[in-house]
Amino acid sequence: VGNLDRNEFEGTVSASGAAVTLKDRSDLSLGTVTATDTTAIEAKGSVTVATGSKVKVGDFNEATLAVNDSKALTLTAGKGVTVAGDVGASGAATVKANGGALAVTGGRLVAGGDLEATATGAATLSGAAFVGGKGKATLSAKSAALSDAANLSAVGDVKVMATDAVALNGTSKVGSDASVTLEGAGVTGESGSTVRAGTTLGVTATDGAISLAGETSAKGAATFDAGTKDVTVGNLDKNEFEGTVSATGAKVTLEDKSDLTLGTVTATGALVAEAAGSLTANGAVSGVGVTLKGGKDVTVASGSTVRSGAFSVNESTGEVKGLGAATTLKIEAGEAVSVAGKAGSSGSVDVDAGTTLGVSGLLGAAASDGTTTLDAGGAATVSGTVAGNGTLTVGGTKAPATLGVSGRLVSKGDLAATASGAVSLTGAGKVGSDKGVKIKGSGVTGEAGTTVRAGTAATGDSLSVTATDGAISLAGETSAKG
Repeated sequence: VGNLDRNEFEGTVSASGAAVTLKDRSDLSLGTVTATDTTAIEAKGSVTVATGSKVKVGDFNEATLAVNDSKALTLTAGKGVTVAGDVGASGAATVKANGGALAVTGGRLVAGGDLEATATGAATLSGAAFVGGKGKATLSAKSAALSDAANLSAVGDVKVMATDAVALNGTSKVGSDASVTLEGAGVTGESGSTVRAGTTLGVTATDGAISLAGETSAKGAATFDAGTKDVTVGNLDKNEFEGTVSATGAKVTLEDKSDLTLGTVTATGALVAEAAGSLTANGAVSGVGVTLKGGKDVTVASGSTVRSGAFSVNESTGEVKGLGAATTLKIEAGEAVSVAGKAGSSGSVDVDAGTTLGVSGLLGAAASDGTTTLDAGGAATVSGTVAGNGTLTVGGTKAPATLGVSGRLVSKGDLAATASGAVSLTGAGKVGSDKGVKIKGSGVTGEAGTTVRAGTAATGDSLSVTATDGAISLAGETSAKG
């Protein structure tokens, strides 16, 4: 029944056959349409599939979407499309609202193959609506909103693309056994919402913030890009990222209920990354004020950088020079902290390790009035460089069990290094400051080739070495100007 310019059906239209073609020059309301072959439905006005109505093309299990053939459905409206009943095809399904909104209000829009749904207006999925299928699923519209218990899911890649906002409200879900892509002017998800990617996840906000307060997970790499706006992916109890997480934004917040690995993370404001398990920085991580927190370990991997604010590093001396406003880098771990890469701040550095602390790379603080504080519940070792332009304190509030220095522990301000057990300098280990130095442990030893230095000719600051339960034996170079 294929005359688009002349056909007009003012009541409900039902049809049954092999290949079915239905066209209407105005609005079209569908009753029950069943077809065993490829089917095309088109209206110059709107198309409505009311509650209790059904459009079924091909042979497939409506409950499981198990496909027995691959017959396609095309449904096109010159205005809007409303689906309150069931619409499905065993093959590909294409639904187009070329002059208005697409609304799936508690109904089902499914395909055994790929599903493509587009609207020039808003796309809304509400109630218990289900959109998706066995292939890929793409939803493109001016704006896209899922509410109530609406579900957009597929076995293949899922894409939600909007020129305006993408919003997941209520307990709505977007999921795929493959990749998920969300893109809109802003992308938001309420606390009850779910975004699940079986492989990679990509979320892009072209003119607004990313704020996902519900459950967000990806088995592959996850990327969040909000440009100059905030990125907040903040559910510590439910989020789970099994691959590397990268993000770009103003303020950036990333949370994971298990382990979290950071790739390239760039924040022009504060950056807070927290994992209930272990947290690893495995790329270029930067922000203006950076906090890395792990319920277990926190690691700055070899070759990686963590930068809070702007500063430069003299690789030969380890000197850190601030290039902008002073900021703070804070690293907190329930268990071990390991800095094998480079980590630093234009202001201060605060490290708190529940168990061991190891610096085999570089850790530095640039501000002359800043502080570098290292606390550990277990052994602390410095085989790389720890450098501060201000004061440097090891064991200020939580003294490490032992302190071993085979690298450089140096500052321009006062330096105090305290361990509950032994303090030992080995190899070419160096402890030094342009001001005063205080070293305290159960015993304090330094091999030949090590250096302990306090003060300069200008400052004349003193050196204090205390052994609470053992000997002091410094066989290397030891000097004090005061």
